[in-house]
Amino acid sequence: MTCRCSSAIAFLDAQGQLVYPVSGNPAAPWVPEVYGDAMLVNGRLFPFVEVDPAPYRLRLINACNGRYLHLSIAEGVPFHQIAGDQGLLDDRCVPRGLTFCRGAGRSRPRFLVVRRTPDSRSRMTGGRSSSGGRPRKPTPFGVPAALRPVTRLMPSEATAARTHTLAEETNLFKQPMRMLINDLRWHAPVTETPRLGSTEIWSLVNVTDDAHPIHLHLVRFQIVDRRPFDVFAYQNTGELRFVGPPMPPDPASRPGRTGAGRARNGDASDRAVRGFAGRYMWHCHLVEHGDNEMMRPLEILPEAIRL
Repeated sequence: MTCRCSSAIAFLDAQGQLVYPVSGNPAAPWVPEVYGDAMLVNGRLFPFVEVDPAPYRLRLINACNGRYLHLSIAEGVPFHQIAGDQGLLDDRCVPRGLTFCRGAGRSRPRFLVVRRTPDSRSRMTGGRSSSGGRPRKPTPFGVPAALRPVTRLMPSEATAARTHTLAEETNLFKQPMRMLINDLRWHAPVTETPRLGSTEIWSLVNVTDDAHPIHLHLVRFQIVDRRPFDVFAYQNTGELRFVGPPMPPDPASRPGRTGAGRARNGDASDRAVRGFAGRYMWHCHLVEHGDNEMMRPLEILPEAIRL
């Protein structure tokens, strides 16, 4: 993340109240991104819990507004990612022994933590969560080689391909004033209307300086790849000129299906999209971005009648 406003730090005052920064301009009070000065776990500072030397499953939610968290366990204790926000890893993404994991805003990874020593203390860093082991006999446990099969959405089966530009408007002082998807505001007519049961390829082309965690409500998608492109050429001519080969998604971003994923700055990322019938929204999970127009309606139409 790029923070271009030095005052964009939220903090707790002496009374424990949240002080949220503003720009100082009543007509445009928002600031680009806000970061806190204290890390909380379930609303508590520096929490502590005693655990047994046994397997534990953790379901983590990164509720930070703008921070990407690098989570790790002290002493090199390995843990295994087993799921993302919409299900278990697929059969190609075997549970991996990790020492740290990156978590974007509002991401919901699930992990297995396996403690094998009865007398030890460890600390999960990044979220500042601590734990102390009790002297009990370790529980035998084995991590399976694969979890479940997940049908891959094939780009060759897509019925449509859409390109979406993530951009921002700035004032004369190059201060961001509005974040937009395809230069459209929230109240503009719906432009994304896929059919129920169909697969579409959505290319998110990010020309901003930020990485945007994009969330599609009531939609499951799979990240196909991402590829760096010439931002200057795209902004001036509309030509999507790639400057590097396509890169597969990080294994942690390939849980089989997900509803949210990071669109990196300077990248065009392709997602195979399929969802449920109805009208929903899709948006950037950063509060200041979504509330300042980086949010659009999405309507998935019923299946076409076959005669």
